[in-house]
Amino acid sequence: MPFINQAWMAYGVLGGLESGLMALPVGLLIYLLFHRIGMAQGWPSGISIGWAFPVSVLLAGGQDVWNIFYFQFAPLNSYQLLQIQLNAVHDVDSLYMRVLFELLGVAMGIATGWLAMRYVAGRRATQGH
Repeated sequence: MPFINQAWMAYGVLGGLESGLMALPVGLLIYLLFHRIGMAQGWPSGISIGWAFPVSVLLAGGQDVWNIFYFQFAPLNSYQLLQIQLNAVHDVDSLYMRVLFELLGVAMGIATGWLAMRYVAGRRATQGH
């Protein structure tokens, strides 16, 4: 998460799981927000999911995604600059795994929200509201 200091997080798989578990409620809440907006606008569920996913990924894993992008495309012309940038990243060895878990956490949060909204809509339909 870009606004959270990751120094307290664990390393390796455990750190990836922590990132994914933090991303899950972000995906859920952002999906519920877009679902509410979509209901007012008459959107189908796919549009709410389509907007919720990238916004949630930016909020939940924006710093890690940016680090991957930066290391792939930024011109690191000196060893010292590379060393400074790598020192600023928490657990460089597991960066890609952490991003994977963040993506999965966001997807699971959105799926949970979508299933909950379908359940609520089904309950309303059977009760005649």
